[in-house]
Amino acid sequence: MNGETFPGYQPKKTPDTIHDYIGTWAHRSGKKPGDVLGKIPEATLDNLAAIVDLLAKYQEAAAKDPGKTVPGNMILGADPEEYVPSEAELVVSELGQAIASIVKRSKPSAIAERLKAAKAKSKDISFVPVVFTHVDVMGSGRFFYAHKGEPVTIKP
Repeated sequence: MNGETFPGYQPKKTPDTIHDYIGTWAHRSGKKPGDVLGKIPEATLDNLAAIVDLLAKYQEAAAKDPGKTVPGNMILGADPEEYVPSEAELVVSELGQAIASIVKRSKPSAIAERLKAAKAKSKDISFVPVVFTHVDVMGSGRFFYAHKGEPVTIKP
């Protein structure tokens, strides 16, 4: 043996994202990853108005179709109750994070101009993020889980 406790094991050193989790979600929901990822425009200032409009649309859908809690497989690192977000909740989370990213790297005047174009009813934009985590289970593999995050308010 070459001194490795777990030969071939590679720890994950990057943040857990929807791209890690989406295969798990697709398997559980019977949908395709593109059902979610295809609805999220690129996080650019030029797309801000469209993203804000989409956020409002998907927040309504998420209120009508919330995620659910199912028994978790604790042997595979899940919590006793595992949260499975709805498609709309995943889209809301990603759109909200896209807006936060745009606001962080853009000038306030440019943001105000785009939000005016979007006819945003409020300057503050709120959303509930979905947070992703992973667990490495020796002998079984890496498993990804979703958790409902704390509400976020963006003040452009």
